[in-house]
Amino acid sequence: MWKLAIWVCISFFVGQAQAGDLSWYLWKDVADIKFGGFVTDLRAMKVIASEDGKDRRIVYGDKQGQIHVVRFDDGRFQDEWTSPTLRSAIAEIFIGDVNVDNEVEIVAYTELGDVVFYRSSDYKLIWRSTQDDYASISALTIENIDDDPQLELVFSAEEQADIAGYRPINNQQNSEDERAASLSRLIVFDCKSLFVEWRSEQGLWAQSIVVGDLDDDGVLEIALNTGFIVDATYQRVEWEYPEGFGENIGFADVDGDGIPELIGEFRSTTRPRRFIRIFDVDLQSENFMSGR
Repeated sequence: MWKLAIWVCISFFVGQAQAGDLSWYLWKDVADIKFGGFVTDLRAMKVIASEDGKDRRIVYGDKQGQIHVVRFDDGRFQDEWTSPTLRSAIAEIFIGDVNVDNEVEIVAYTELGDVVFYRSSDYKLIWRSTQDDYASISALTIENIDDDPQLELVFSAEEQADIAGYRPINNQQNSEDERAASLSRLIVFDCKSLFVEWRSEQGLWAQSIVVGDLDDDGVLEIALNTGFIVDATYQRVEWEYPEGFGENIGFADVDGDGIPELIGEFRSTTRPRRFIRIFDVDLQSENFMSGR
């Protein structure tokens, strides 16, 4: 049974190679390249790997706000390209054909509100947000949430216009998290047309975002770890869970009913240090809790 589970996992990992996550599995038979650990936990590091093995690159971001690309050539990785500097450390990097031009793009963002698209073939800048767009971005993912072929950025951000008009609650100095929780919006950005498709009202803030059909209604939902489930088509909050869904969230069909469950990871100051909760979004209820 365990051999079958491992085979299924490896098959899934290889199938995801073009997305830039886990694609180092394409290199598993290359004796010159050694990997260890779970590389996708490094959010600011991704791999570009062609199926023929001729294109083998690592893309990573640093704390100075630069994106670097190193290419495996002549038995070792060599520096190939470094981007201009953004305003803060690179929070996360994504690799994929986001604008359906049959080329792979490098997408990155920073917590201080920078978003950039580069073409991976020649590192030409496709698009960059301006300093007048966003004051901060707390979470971002890339998914296809509508009927067009291109992907969308789905992210939680404070817009500069909202920050300019912000007044502290009760004239008290509020923390950055308190301000973000009150001002942030959920924003969907079209990666081909390069415009904001829609933005929510203020108050939708997240540190982790996933997109999926979580209630089996044929419509995608956007789940925010802070406790909101948003209908991606009609842009309305379907469920608000006051306790929140955890620090990090994902989803999987853990009970075999054909409907994905939302899985949240929580941390505690007491034992168990970490535990997970599983939520049935279709029933709007908590399903299971486990500690470790």
